[in-house]
Amino acid sequence: DAARHIVVGDSANGRVVAFDRSGEYLFEMHIPAQTDGSVGRPSGIALSPGASFKGAGNPPGSRLVVTDKYACTAYIYDAQTLEPAGRGQMGLGNCNNRGDALQPEDLQSVEGAAIDAQGHIYLADYDRNRIEVFDVDGNLLTVFGEPPLTGMNPPGALNGPTDVVFDHQGRVVVSDSLNQRLAIYRMTFNASAAPSAAFLFALNAAGDLNGSPNGV
Repeated sequence: DAARHIVVGDSANGRVVAFDRSGEYLFEMHIPAQTDGSVGRPSGIALSPGASFKGAGNPPGSRLVVTDKYACTAYIYDAQTLEPAGRGQMGLGNCNNRGDALQPEDLQSVEGAAIDAQGHIYLADYDRNRIEVFDVDGNLLTVFGEPPLTGMNPPGALNGPTDVVFDHQGRVVVSDSLNQRLAIYRMTFNASAAPSAAFLFALNAAGDLNGSPNGV
């Protein structure tokens, strides 16, 4: 993070842990338990650019986002206080095991997370084959990459995305696992229109990278 802490999602212990640059334990936070009472299992972590985990000098509105793919949920925290922020919880634990139809905002196996310089939150949803984009408070803005129900898939269609990051040019880089590639997009935010993502190109990850890249 911005303070050079090493921040780790410790899945089986249900916590996010910070270490200093030499590996000394600093502090931790626990994410909510799952509906069956078992510990929450963090899958992905994202911090606002320029922020640190529990950092007193964080930029205003800094966020920590933690995903739990087993609970089909992502959590939003104030990166300074580690208290819930905005909606606090995205997805509401809907793993679609109730037999009802998936709603546009529902999350399923949500894994990687990222936050851009404007505070938008990006989640990689493996089961829904898409990236979900939220505002700083966790309100859904748009999704992209979801394949059409019928017909040929366009070049930007995703299949099992597991992670998402930004490069130094602000492009969105997605680990598109089952398509055996990294997919690169450009986001556009316009006050007069809905946000949109344009597919730019892909990097083949088959062969030497063993076919299914999980992290990027």
